[in-house]
Amino acid sequence: MTLLDQIANHPQLRLGAVDILTAEERRRVLDGFNDGTPRVPQETLPAVFERQVREHADEIAVICSKEVTYRELNAQANRLAHYLARQGVGPDVHVAVSMGRSLDLVTTLLAVSKAGGTYVPVDPTYPTARKQRILDDTAPAVVLVDDPGNLPAVGAVKLVVVGNDLWREVAVLSDQNPRSQLSLDNGAYVIYTSGSTGVPKGATITHRGITRLSHRFRSNFGVGPGSRILQISSIGFDGSVWEILMALLAGGAVVPFDPERLSAVGADAELVSQTTHVTCTPSLLASLVPETFPPGTMIIVAGEEVPQWLVDTWAVLHQLENSYGPSEVTVCTTGGPLPANEPVTLGDAVANTDQYVLDRFLQPVPVGVAGELYVAGAGLGRGYVGRRGFTASRFVACPFGLAGGLMYRTGDVVRWDSVGRLVFLGRSDGQVKVRGFRIELGEIETVLSAVAGVRQAAVVVREDQPGDKRLVAYVVAADEVSADVALMRRELSSRLPEYMVPSAFVVLEAVPLTANGKLDRAALPMPVFGSGAGSGKPRTARQAVLCQLFAGVLGMPEVGVDDNFFDVGGHSLLAIRLMNRIRSTLGVEMGVRLLFENPTVAALEPHLVSVTARPPVTAVANPPESLPLSFSQRRLWFLHRVEGRRRRTTSL
Repeated sequence: MTLLDQIANHPQLRLGAVDILTAEERRRVLDGFNDGTPRVPQETLPAVFERQVREHADEIAVICSKEVTYRELNAQANRLAHYLARQGVGPDVHVAVSMGRSLDLVTTLLAVSKAGGTYVPVDPTYPTARKQRILDDTAPAVVLVDDPGNLPAVGAVKLVVVGNDLWREVAVLSDQNPRSQLSLDNGAYVIYTSGSTGVPKGATITHRGITRLSHRFRSNFGVGPGSRILQISSIGFDGSVWEILMALLAGGAVVPFDPERLSAVGADAELVSQTTHVTCTPSLLASLVPETFPPGTMIIVAGEEVPQWLVDTWAVLHQLENSYGPSEVTVCTTGGPLPANEPVTLGDAVANTDQYVLDRFLQPVPVGVAGELYVAGAGLGRGYVGRRGFTASRFVACPFGLAGGLMYRTGDVVRWDSVGRLVFLGRSDGQVKVRGFRIELGEIETVLSAVAGVRQAAVVVREDQPGDKRLVAYVVAADEVSADVALMRRELSSRLPEYMVPSAFVVLEAVPLTANGKLDRAALPMPVFGSGAGSGKPRTARQAVLCQLFAGVLGMPEVGVDDNFFDVGGHSLLAIRLMNRIRSTLGVEMGVRLLFENPTVAALEPHLVSVTARPPVTAVANPPESLPLSFSQRRLWFLHRVEGRRRRTTSL
């Protein structure tokens, strides 16, 4: 009767202002579900790390070609921090860092923070235009790189090459902790995400949200001395900061590691076999097999919605944890275990975090009803660099907490379950997640529409094969102009990261529209990547096997020897999957970089003899009439049939 009473007693009341919850229901969703969230003291990143140094000085902190203790890492980071302070680095001073996964990267991140600066990662693989945008936005006082050729000209900005010469130069400086003037509200790091207007935006994260992460790492993940945490995320992804801090704020060891080598043998396999914790996107996890990691490994799944089948597959051998959170709220806001054969949820709020599920009038919705997720608490960042208007649209006044408090509008549609866990339902806008990367389709459309000869452009995410999300661009050419797909791909590749370049471009005479004139996404045709016809038939047994493997990974009926893997729908995660298939089928070790440099079967096949080979395998003397079940047996049968029975041993 609550609803009817309000309408009867207040006939002038707007429908959106009607409270459909009873007082007890309102208390439950606003306070009850948040009351159980842990509350922990707040400290700066250097303070939390330096406590680990005091408590675990001789424990291993980094494993990367050599083992480095907390004492050694702290001393080296301190020397670099004193050096940076002499260059003018202090609280809220931006320091750009463009480096690969390495011990030097871990040391540099700590040094920037110890000097009081704000760490600004710039992915070396980004296009020059995007790197330049980040540098222009943040105006760093210092830029640290491991390869100066990976960055555009920085002008008068101090450029520091991190390497042996630098370490010799700073060796004379103090190895004692700097006396920093850091406060909790100073910037810890800036992470750039896709922007709906065509321009990426940098979210500034403060030190206030750091200890809530440390609490999660220790209390929920059990990280401590002896833990081995793989750092596989690229520097431009906030997962990189998450992985490094997971180890260093809890006494564990961080292991910088190239994800392309996850299924390799030798020294890489030895490192993977010692793994206790790894963070993976569902897309990456789907490209691997559960035996990749030792049994019992804790796998934190983050960055995308987690499909039930993936949980049921991996949770048999491993501990799976869901971890959800936008970059703007210090990486993580909720999380919890993902047991096999149980419904997937986002879990419970992490320490010092409050969550509200609201309707469009900012009123709480009942349990089980869809609403938009708003997040409040210590994890909230400070907003976007140089984007005050956009900051105000996402960081809004919180009507439920202390006066003056803010909450972040996530854009994610969720619902409460009966015990206060969140269930993800989708997005309220055009933002998508592909391979763990947050992408605003509007940014791609803006860049694509600026390409010469393009009159209209629309970009969508298609999942024509379960678990394989791909960006597809639909374009309408300008009058009397032929659409140049190669030009479009080049233009987008020069301005956008690889993960934002569509896998396919479909040229239409006109985009389909709904009755009210909006884009009819359901009517967009499925892209045709080609069937390999006319692109070259295999001339050797190895080429034939490679063509089959290319086709299987790409989900195509056939691939020719001259088909470019990336032009017919391939991307970096599918590349990892392909290399794993080649490794297990042909018995050779090949890095993914080789595929990027040689993306066709014809170009890749000659390199099979120049890479490290596994021991030769012996073909069966009398091949069976029916195809064997295992992948390796299928390979041997195929090679034997093609190359003839005269060969008793096949060495690849």
